Amino acid sequence: MKRGFTLIEVVLALAILSVGLFGLLMAASRCLAVIGISRDYEVARRTLDRGELDHPMISHIKVSDIEVSGERYEEGFRYSRSVEEMPDEDDLFVVRSVVEAPGTKSRRLEVVRYFFTTNYPGREFGEQ
Repeated sequence: MKRGFTLIEVVLALAILSVGLFGLLMAASRCLAVIGISRDYEVARRTLDRGELDHPMISHIKVSDIEVSGERYEEGFRYSRSVEEMPDEDDLFVVRSVVEAPGTKSRRLEVVRYFFTTNYPGREFGEQ
């Protein structure tokens, strides 16, 4: 009686092992991709917070002073903020804060808020 495996058993075992290893490698690569995306999101949130701290929106400053254009922060992330006047609404503005990630991919984090003030060009603060 011969001991050991036949060639078919060895090939079948290698095929099962390779499918299992392929599945593990795919899962590991997806985990690394998710880790990279979450790291970029965390840096983008820190950049947004830092931009908001460096350029606060205070109702007694001019609306034109709220705008920020492309300020660079850590790891090349850029922070910018634009202000648009709401049509048919007095003293109400839409403020868009945008953080863009560096690189060729267009990854961006955008936060939209409303800002109410009576201090904008052509009108003095507190004037009715």
